[in-house]
Amino acid sequence: MILVEPGGVRTGIWEDNQEAPSRHQGSRYTKAYERELLLPRLAEPFMGNPRQVAKVIVQAVSTRMPRARYLVGNDARILALIEQTTPTLLKDTVTRFGFGL
Repeated sequence: MILVEPGGVRTGIWEDNQEAPSRHQGSRYTKAYERELLLPRLAEPFMGNPRQVAKVIVQAVSTRMPRARYLVGNDARILALIEQTTPTLLKDTVTRFGFGL
C-alpha cells in the first residue's frame, strides 16, 4: 500500500467549502464553520499545484521500490512533524480553540 498525503492544494474544494456556514445557519457550530474558512484564505498563497500531487502519484506507482508514504508540499511535512512531536491533548486543545468549540 502507498499513501500520498498532500498538503493544501489549489482546487475547487475550497470554493465549495464557502457555502458551509450558510448550510448550517442556526447551528451551535456556525462560528466553527465560519472560522474554518479563515485557514484556507490565509494558506492560499502557500498552497501547492494539483499537478505536483499528480506527479508524485505517478512517481510512486511507477517506481520499483515505492516508499510507504509520500508527503507532498512543505505544509504536509510540517503537519506530519507536528503530529509526531505534539501531545494529543495539546493538539486537541489548539484545534478546539481554533474552531471556537
